[in-house]
Amino acid sequence: MSSTDSQAWLNRVASAQRQACSAEDLRRIRDRAARIKRNGMQAKKAGRLSKTMQVCDAAWRSGMRSLGASEAVEDTEVRYRSLASAASLTMDSMQVVSGAFRCADGAEEDEEQLEQQLQMQEQTMVANGTLDSIEAATLSSANGATAAAAEEQSLAEVLRSLEDEPADSEACAAKFQLYENYSSVVTDARRATMSLWEEVAGEFDAAPATKQHCERTIQAIDKHANLGIADDPRRWYVHGMVKQSARNARTIDGVLGEMRTKLELLTSQTECPVCLEPFGTERPASALSCAHKVCAECWGHWSAMSPGSTTFCPLCRHEEFLERILSAA
Repeated sequence: MSSTDSQAWLNRVASAQRQACSAEDLRRIRDRAARIKRNGMQAKKAGRLSKTMQVCDAAWRSGMRSLGASEAVEDTEVRYRSLASAASLTMDSMQVVSGAFRCADGAEEDEEQLEQQLQMQEQTMVANGTLDSIEAATLSSANGATAAAAEEQSLAEVLRSLEDEPADSEACAAKFQLYENYSSVVTDARRATMSLWEEVAGEFDAAPATKQHCERTIQAIDKHANLGIADDPRRWYVHGMVKQSARNARTIDGVLGEMRTKLELLTSQTECPVCLEPFGTERPASALSCAHKVCAECWGHWSAMSPGSTTFCPLCRHEEFLERILSAA
């Protein structure tokens, strides 16, 4: 960038900012910046809770398949040890991951750290065999339809293995214990989802139709069909309990995904906070780590004006940004 280009940019930006520099405008900009940042963090939280539910779900299915493989071992003593080991390892891993559902609300830095912890825990589960590597790769797939189809197929396989009550009492106990652990995780996920909605509901006050839709979706988690258990005498009773818990887990995951989408829409910006011109093909947006956006041209000039660690988001620290811009102009 030439000095002439930079000066022309600076003059243009300073002029635009002066025209939008009333006390009311500054308050509006500060409020909007805070709201966008808050919604961005809440969207991340909804995404993390959703991923936590998916990882626990996949780990539970992997655990059930491991128990099925252990049942086939002929040596009684080896079979018992194998059943106990598979159940214990899976439950321990699920408890570590599902701890995210019980985390207290924190700052943005805490949310970033929790996301990193979840990624590390997922890698550990793949390494110790409590999470199937193929399922883990599917969870990370950008193709939601493919992931959903793979999950449905995996669940159907597990449910088939639970249609008949195991003849071995040890296998019965291990499978029921793993179901109880899974049911507990789903309960924690429900509680975390309800808590998150209480936290974010006010963000939708300006969009009552969207808020009402979200509320109906939230209420669907506790509708009678999701709480009852179908008792089919042709199958082991655990089959119906597992099927219901899995259905509830999918409902909760869907609610979290919808909340995340809606919150991400609330973080959308239509104009650059520096030059105050709308984003578009000729003015593409650059997303910052704080979830705010600046057009590529302005970010390039602003970064050149603020080299190294002194570069900061013009929305997060708008008054400081104004002072620097107007002084330089």
